Order: sequence, then C-alpha cells, then structure tokens
Amino acid sequence: MDSLISTVLNWVGIIVAGLFVLLLLKMTFFTVSNQTVKIIERFGKYKKTARAGLNIKIPLVDSVRATPSLQVLQHVVTVDTITKDKVSVKVAVAVQYQVIEGQEADAVYKLSNPEPQIETFVFDVVRSQVTTQTLDEVFNSKSDIANAVNNELTADMAAFGYRILRSPVTEIDPEASVKQAMNKINAALSFGGVPLLVQTLEGLFGVRIDRVAIIDFEGFKGLTNALGGVMVNNPQAFTSRGHTFNQGEIILNGDQALEFVRARYPFTDGDYTRVRNQQLFLKGVMQKLFTRETLTNPGMIAETVDQFSPYLTVDAGFDSAYLTGLGLSLRDIRTENLRFFTAPTLGTGMEGSQSVVYPDWASLEQLALHLQNDTVDKYEPTGR
Repeated sequence: MDSLISTVLNWVGIIVAGLFVLLLLKMTFFTVSNQTVKIIERFGKYKKTARAGLNIKIPLVDSVRATPSLQVLQHVVTVDTITKDKVSVKVAVAVQYQVIEGQEADAVYKLSNPEPQIETFVFDVVRSQVTTQTLDEVFNSKSDIANAVNNELTADMAAFGYRILRSPVTEIDPEASVKQAMNKINAALSFGGVPLLVQTLEGLFGVRIDRVAIIDFEGFKGLTNALGGVMVNNPQAFTSRGHTFNQGEIILNGDQALEFVRARYPFTDGDYTRVRNQQLFLKGVMQKLFTRETLTNPGMIAETVDQFSPYLTVDAGFDSAYLTGLGLSLRDIRTENLRFFTAPTLGTGMEGSQSVVYPDWASLEQLALHLQNDTVDKYEPTGR
C-alpha cells in the first residue's frame, strides 16, 4: 500500500512538474502575427518591440503591453462649417493612416487613441480652408483641401508614430435649401455621380453617350507630366495662385497646367476665358498625340494607352483594345481639323447665392439636332 501511494505521489509530482514546465514554456515563447507587433515591458518599463514570428520573453518579468496593427486604417471625419458665401456645408475627409515601422512604441506610449487627434487637425484645416471660399470654389478645390489636410497631418502625426497615406475629400454636402437651388448641369456629377451626369447630358442633347473617361486633378497633373509637358499659345499673360503665365507659346508641367485650366479670377469674363484656356490645353495635348507616327502605328497607340491609363477612370467597355481601335480610326485627323466651341450661353448671373451661366436654349436645340444627325461641322454657335 505504501508503495502504491509512493508511486501515485511520484506520478503526481511528475505531472505537476510537466505542467509547470509547459506553463513556463508558454510564458517564455510567443508568436506575433503578420502586420502586427507586440510591445514588451519589463517591470512596467518599455523593453522591446517583438515582430512577426516566434519570440521569447522572460516569464513573470516581461509582459505584453499592447499589440498595435501595422495595417492601413481609415477614419472618416465629417466637419460642419460655413463657406464664404454663408452656406452651411458638411465636408467629409477619409484619413488613411498606419503606424510607422520602427516607431510602434511611440504610437502606443505617446497617443492612446489617434482618432481624436486626427479629428482636431482635420477640423482646423478644413474650416480654415472652407470659410475663405464660396461654395462653388469649395467644390472646385477638393484636391487643394485634401492636400492641405494631408500636409498638416503628415507633419503633426509623425511625432506620434503615425504615417498619413491619403486624406481625400469624399463628400461635400450643402444644406438642403442650397441643394434644391443647385439645379445646374455641372451639379449632376456632384449629386448623382457619373450615371446622373450621363443621364443629364443625354437628355439635353438627345444622343446616347457610349463611353465615359474621367480624370481627377492628380491624374491631370500626372498625364501632363507623362507627355513631357504640353505647349499652349497663351493669348494673354496672367498670374494665378503663385503661377505666372506669359503671353505666347509656353510649356506647362503638371502643376502649371492644372492652374492654367482652373484659373478664372484673373479674367474679367471669368469662366469664359477659363473655358477657352481649357480648349487651348486640350489642343496642345492633341498636338502631342495626333501625329502620323503615333496614329498609324498600333504598337505606339498601345504604348500610349498604357502610359496614360493609370490616370484615367473609365467605364467597363473603355478598354485598351477599344482605345487602340479608336486611335486608328483617328489616323487621318490633325489638330488643324479640330474646331472648339463652347455650349451656347446668354451670359452669367446670380440665383440666390449661386453664380450661374444661363443656357441659350434655342441654339442648344440646334446643336442637339446637329449632334443627332452627325452634322456638327455645319453648326454655327451663337451667344457667348
């Protein structure tokens, strides 16, 4: 009997010792998943940052303080503010951020929660930008607001161990009464996206729009630089937002081109000269593209498409094969064959707090008929 008891006690001791060893090993070895790290403390003081894979810590001495993620995170901040022309508006900014590799401890110890800090900076920047602009200007300067937010956050959040990747303005939402008043054609894209814009233009001209290509401000600059700059023959010298444009032939890089086609305040007729400058820029782009060497060579067309495609958003049918075929169909066209004109208008005015351009409906009806009958070359624009 004593022998049996002794044997049982021995086995119990072995089991307890084994369990203790297993527990000790479990407390010593630990794993860290991909795209995370573990912050290790020793007696409450930061010791090291453990990275993905198998790691070791001293049992009962070291402990895991936090497990920050290295994945890209997004926080949408909505700012209520008022424009220069006293319109209440909500501006939504989607801030994409992540912990900087090597500064994980800063992210844990210097800032317990990054989102309130991000919100504070976004509020300050958006309000400082929007309150100095009219509602129309706010819609036209989404990328400027986004860049200002991104620059401010990048400088300030780096000290806390966070990298800011992008901060696009995802929504500009005016008060309901203003929305009802904003029945302008160019409001269709803001309120209903591409489908409503296409529907609006198809209803206006009575023709089907088969393909859609969109380029944003950053893409616009990238495409211009991809061309190696664009030459335009500027009819009048002007200065806008720190850029000076001399009269005569000038070569525009991406930043210059973006300001050249956006500027309207330097001109007494505002939007009208801006549209003419946009047409000049398009002509300069086409002079680069519409060369016999490019349009008669399918390989060069495909190479050009590949060069520009990162800067464009297109519909499902607007693929490389379609663009190559379109390019070949234009092989006999030169820039001297092109004629630019603006949709006919009767001048500008104000509707409430909104600046508007009044359409010349009679001339627009004539333009619609020419579009429907493929006789636009016989159309003579009226109005301004």
